[in-house]
Amino acid sequence: MSLVLVLLLLVPVSAQDTETYILGVAQPFTGSLGSFGEDFARGIELAVDQMNAELEAAGSPIRFEIASADTEQTPEGAARAVQTLAQTTGTQVIVGPLTTGEVLGAKQFADENNIVLVAPASSGVAGGIPGDNIFRVMYPPDTFAAKAFVG
Repeated sequence: MSLVLVLLLLVPVSAQDTETYILGVAQPFTGSLGSFGEDFARGIELAVDQMNAELEAAGSPIRFEIASADTEQTPEGAARAVQTLAQTTGTQVIVGPLTTGEVLGAKQFADENNIVLVAPASSGVAGGIPGDNIFRVMYPPDTFAAKAFVG
């Protein structure tokens, strides 16, 4: 249900009778986490392909496309990636950035421009601010993990 609500926020791009929505993907495609970013992106592509097939089978004119940008595994790179995706595609929903540091780097632009970030692996408490535009799917946050480790 939450994913459907998030996807409804995407900006439509007209193409004849089809309504196409752009889903942004901001992941680290370079650096030591590059393989994780590539894996996340492949998973998103599979999900979008499946959604499009189901929408077509149901006779819906709605389709989804993906636009990707490399966060370079840095807060500054994440800010650039989110800004580039939003400004060049008009998307209002971006899957990513991946890490808490990257999310914090992109957070201000996302909040100021009403861009929803779906952060797949951000578990840092510093990124957990009520009322922001970050949808965190990683649980539990780092504080719970720390308590578990110290007993």
